[in-house]
Amino acid sequence: MNFFGFFMHGGEEVIDLAPLVDIAFLLLTFFMMTTTFAPQETLKVETPKSSSSLLEPVKQYIIVTVGDSTKENRIRVYMDEVNTRIAALSNKYGEAAARSTEGVEVGKIENINDPAEVGKVMADLKEVLLLARAADPKQTIVLKADKLVKFSIIYKIMTMMKEVRFEQVQMVTVMEK
Repeated sequence: MNFFGFFMHGGEEVIDLAPLVDIAFLLLTFFMMTTTFAPQETLKVETPKSSSSLLEPVKQYIIVTVGDSTKENRIRVYMDEVNTRIAALSNKYGEAAARSTEGVEVGKIENINDPAEVGKVMADLKEVLLLARAADPKQTIVLKADKLVKFSIIYKIMTMMKEVRFEQVQMVTVMEK
């Protein structure tokens, strides 16, 4: 006889693995949905070395990346918060660029000695940073510049960051060994 699923005479008990598989897939789905991936940077830079132990922020950040000045001075801006990207980038660069995690190229300085060209790119960068600051004033701004970038460009960008009044400013470097 079989009462309540128990066998009276030497029957085998079988463990049902279906609920275990369901739990495994639920956990897998949960971790896939809650994981955030760092955006791939389209502008590769080789940062200078330093002995600082601060790490790049992982939340509420704006990264201003300046490319190698021996080739070209490309300036890109990356933001992690979607609402900040939309507020700062959608009017000038479009909705698609604002929703993208790849950042936007604010400008490219081909002739570093041309004050009009440098001024235009810096004005565009300042406009983006002002809009981003207005959207979320608690953000950390990070300057990530190639070690071959001319100091005059770095100085102008850092001065502009001061004018925009970001409270948290960091510069990305490589740790010395």
